[in-house]
Amino acid sequence: MDAFRHSGLYPANVVGWTTNSDPKCAVPGPWIINPSSNPTNGYFFEYSGRVPSTTTEGCTRFKKFTMSARPVAFGKTGVRSFFVDESMGFHATSDNRPANEMDPIDSTLLHRP
Repeated sequence: MDAFRHSGLYPANVVGWTTNSDPKCAVPGPWIINPSSNPTNGYFFEYSGRVPSTTTEGCTRFKKFTMSARPVAFGKTGVRSFFVDESMGFHATSDNRPANEMDPIDSTLLHRP
């Protein structure tokens, strides 16, 4: 993951998802998730950095992050919601709501660097 190359700090955003005024602070792709602002199928993804830290290059990165995925149309485009943070435990729920860190970890979705 990108944080491994940056002293354990996670990006402020993901290239293509949000703008970054300083290209040297951007996170290189490729990213396989289409960040369409009005998707009709698949999942909505949300990434957020937590606990900011400034790098020697003057870029803001984060010591922690959260990322979630929810079906665009629950029951049609997906039946589970997902949540992951810097611990890399992938939490999932089959309820029609955002997953969170209190949901059980789905061991079939292990992070393999």
